[in-house]
Amino acid sequence: MNSFPNKGRLAAHVLLDAVSVARTWDAAATDLAYRRLADIEAFSVEVDDEPGGDLNVKVDLSDVLGASLITIDYLVEFVAKLRTGVTREQVIVELREYLDT
Repeated sequence: MNSFPNKGRLAAHVLLDAVSVARTWDAAATDLAYRRLADIEAFSVEVDDEPGGDLNVKVDLSDVLGASLITIDYLVEFVAKLRTGVTREQVIVELREYLDT
């Protein structure tokens, strides 16, 4: 994945760190993983607050969203390959059902 931006790659690692501690229900460990997103500058926030004007806030999450997309895509493909006769689409349907339970 040479074309994957470095901040996105680091963000993917942070997301996996968060997943690795998610089932421990250790909020401090999860928070630490998420704080690393700020440390690696995986997102940015711009605030334009002109006197007498509107407050404009711009949030750029492209590295975090890209990391999430690439990671989920890889895992969906991996699960589909492990389960004989199951397509990517079926794995996605199962994930949607899981999210709605």
